[in-house]
Amino acid sequence: MDGARQEALGILGGELTIEDFEQVVVEMGDTPPGPGSALMVQRASMDPAKVEDNLSFFKSEVVPRIKANPGFIGLRNLVNREAGESVVGTVWADTASLRSALAQGQQNRQPAIDRGVTFGDMSEREVLLTDLP
Repeated sequence: MDGARQEALGILGGELTIEDFEQVVVEMGDTPPGPGSALMVQRASMDPAKVEDNLSFFKSEVVPRIKANPGFIGLRNLVNREAGESVVGTVWADTASLRSALAQGQQNRQPAIDRGVTFGDMSEREVLLTDLP
Protein backbone atom coordinates (compact mmCIF):
# COMPACT_ATOMS: atom_id res chain seq x y z
CA MET A 1 0.00 0.00 0.00
CA ASP A 2 2.81 2.40 0.73
CA GLY A 3 3.97 2.28 -2.89
CA ALA A 4 0.45 2.97 -4.15
CA ARG A 5 0.06 5.87 -1.70
CA GLN A 6 3.35 7.41 -2.79
CA GLU A 7 2.40 7.04 -6.45
CA ALA A 8 -0.96 8.73 -5.80
CA LEU A 9 0.80 11.57 -3.95
CA GLY A 10 3.12 12.01 -6.92
CA ILE A 11 0.12 12.37 -9.21
CA LEU A 12 -2.18 14.40 -6.96
CA GLY A 13 0.29 16.21 -4.74
CA GLY A 14 -0.49 17.26 -1.17
CA GLU A 15 0.30 15.48 2.06
CA LEU A 16 -0.76 12.09 3.32
CA THR A 17 -1.99 11.62 6.85
CA ILE A 18 -3.12 8.41 8.49
CA GLU A 19 -5.70 8.42 11.26
CA ASP A 20 -6.68 5.45 13.43
CA PHE A 21 -10.36 5.03 14.27
CA GLU A 22 -12.41 2.26 15.82
CA GLN A 23 -15.82 1.53 14.32
CA VAL A 24 -18.21 1.76 17.28
CA VAL A 25 -21.68 2.07 15.74
CA VAL A 26 -23.12 0.58 12.55
CA GLU A 27 -26.79 0.93 11.64
CA MET A 28 -28.37 -0.09 8.36
CA GLY A 29 -31.78 0.79 6.95
CA ASP A 30 -34.05 -1.50 4.98
CA THR A 31 -32.34 -0.71 1.67
CA PRO A 32 -28.60 -1.27 1.36
CA PRO A 33 -26.46 1.63 0.14
CA GLY A 34 -25.56 1.59 -3.52
CA PRO A 35 -23.97 3.73 -6.20
CA GLY A 36 -25.64 7.11 -6.33
CA SER A 37 -26.59 7.16 -2.63
CA ALA A 38 -25.82 10.44 -0.87
CA LEU A 39 -23.18 10.34 1.88
CA MET A 40 -22.61 12.94 4.57
CA VAL A 41 -19.41 12.82 6.62
CA GLN A 42 -19.27 14.86 9.84
CA ARG A 43 -16.21 15.22 12.08
CA ALA A 44 -16.48 16.03 15.77
CA SER A 45 -14.18 16.25 18.77
CA MET A 46 -14.57 16.06 22.53
CA ASP A 47 -12.59 15.59 25.73
CA PRO A 48 -11.20 12.03 25.54
CA ALA A 49 -12.45 11.48 29.11
CA LYS A 50 -16.03 12.02 27.87
CA VAL A 51 -15.91 9.65 24.86
CA GLU A 52 -17.73 6.76 26.56
CA ASP A 53 -20.47 8.96 27.98
CA ASN A 54 -20.96 10.78 24.68
CA LEU A 55 -20.96 7.48 22.79
CA SER A 56 -23.78 6.18 25.02
CA PHE A 57 -25.72 9.41 24.38
CA PHE A 58 -25.12 9.07 20.64
CA LYS A 59 -26.39 5.48 20.60
CA SER A 60 -29.47 6.09 22.74
CA GLU A 61 -30.55 9.57 21.63
CA VAL A 62 -28.97 10.57 18.32
CA VAL A 63 -29.06 7.34 16.30
CA PRO A 64 -32.84 6.83 16.67
CA ARG A 65 -33.45 10.41 15.47
CA ILE A 66 -31.22 9.96 12.46
CA LYS A 67 -32.82 6.62 11.54
CA ALA A 68 -36.31 8.14 11.74
CA ASN A 69 -35.60 10.49 8.83
CA PRO A 70 -37.09 9.55 5.43
CA GLY A 71 -34.44 8.22 3.05
CA PHE A 72 -32.12 6.85 5.77
CA ILE A 73 -29.95 4.01 4.46
CA GLY A 74 -27.04 3.65 6.88
CA LEU A 75 -24.77 5.09 9.55
CA ARG A 76 -21.25 4.45 10.82
CA ASN A 77 -19.56 6.12 13.77
CA LEU A 78 -15.78 5.90 14.01
CA VAL A 79 -13.95 7.03 17.14
CA ASN A 80 -10.36 7.64 18.17
CA ARG A 81 -10.78 7.33 21.95
CA GLU A 82 -7.30 8.64 22.83
CA ALA A 83 -7.70 11.81 20.75
CA GLY A 84 -11.42 12.33 21.42
CA GLU A 85 -12.06 12.48 17.68
CA SER A 86 -15.09 11.11 15.86
CA VAL A 87 -16.21 10.71 12.25
CA VAL A 88 -19.85 9.93 11.52
CA GLY A 89 -20.96 8.92 8.05
CA THR A 90 -24.65 8.76 7.17
CA VAL A 91 -25.97 7.40 3.87
CA TRP A 92 -29.20 8.59 2.28
CA ALA A 93 -31.37 7.55 -0.64
CA ASP A 94 -30.70 10.86 -2.38
CA THR A 95 -29.40 14.39 -1.87
CA ALA A 96 -32.85 15.73 -0.94
CA SER A 97 -33.11 13.21 1.93
CA LEU A 98 -29.61 14.08 3.09
CA ARG A 99 -30.31 17.81 3.13
CA SER A 100 -33.64 17.37 4.92
CA ALA A 101 -31.97 15.25 7.62
CA LEU A 102 -29.13 17.76 7.86
CA ALA A 103 -31.55 20.62 8.48
CA GLN A 104 -33.23 18.67 11.27
CA GLY A 105 -29.89 17.60 12.72
CA GLN A 106 -28.66 21.19 12.87
CA GLN A 107 -31.64 22.01 15.09
CA ASN A 108 -30.81 19.11 17.44
CA ARG A 109 -27.12 19.87 18.03
CA GLN A 110 -27.38 21.85 21.25
CA PRO A 111 -27.49 18.84 23.63
CA ALA A 112 -24.26 17.54 22.09
CA ILE A 113 -22.64 20.98 22.32
CA ASP A 114 -23.71 21.14 25.97
CA ARG A 115 -21.91 17.80 26.47
CA GLY A 116 -18.66 19.33 25.15
CA VAL A 117 -18.84 18.08 21.56
CA THR A 118 -17.33 20.41 18.98
CA PHE A 119 -18.49 19.89 15.40
CA GLY A 120 -15.85 20.15 12.71
CA ASP A 121 -15.74 19.74 8.98
CA MET A 122 -18.72 18.28 7.17
CA SER A 123 -18.79 17.13 3.58
CA GLU A 124 -21.39 15.81 1.18
CA ARG A 125 -20.33 12.98 -1.11
CA GLU A 126 -21.81 10.39 -3.43
CA VAL A 127 -21.37 6.63 -3.02
CA LEU A 128 -19.65 5.36 -6.16
CA LEU A 129 -19.50 1.64 -5.42
CA THR A 130 -20.36 -0.81 -2.70
CA ASP A 131 -19.12 -4.26 -1.76
CA LEU A 132 -21.55 -5.61 0.82
CA PRO A 133 -21.68 -9.27 1.88
